[in-house]
Amino acid sequence: MLNLIFAFPFEKQSQIIEFIQQKVSQDSPFNLQVALMGTSKQTLNTEQLATFQNLKPNQFQLLISLDPMQSLHELLTQADTEATETTVIVDHAFEWAESIMGPYNWIGHDIMKLHNASIEII
Repeated sequence: MLNLIFAFPFEKQSQIIEFIQQKVSQDSPFNLQVALMGTSKQTLNTEQLATFQNLKPNQFQLLISLDPMQSLHELLTQADTEATETTVIVDHAFEWAESIMGPYNWIGHDIMKLHNASIEII
């Protein structure tokens, strides 16, 4: 199973749906974890997520906070370590995005603990 873990500003949530449509085949099950930077009154458009038949409710986790780096850390520590592949996608607008590529960054260290993990800065 594929883990998809996103860290995005709230206003760019449509890019998450577009990425899933491009990268995940219709018959491949996947886990989706999303860290959005925003307020608790905002939420991801779950109507669009419902169109993915291969995404079950227990395979979706959303954290919304003003500290997306901390939320990303929480999602990574809870990620399915048995997944065959993990892709972490971070919005380039976050000033810390590039720094997570290194193993000495705490987020980079979290990512290295996951099986077959990769990072994409978009």
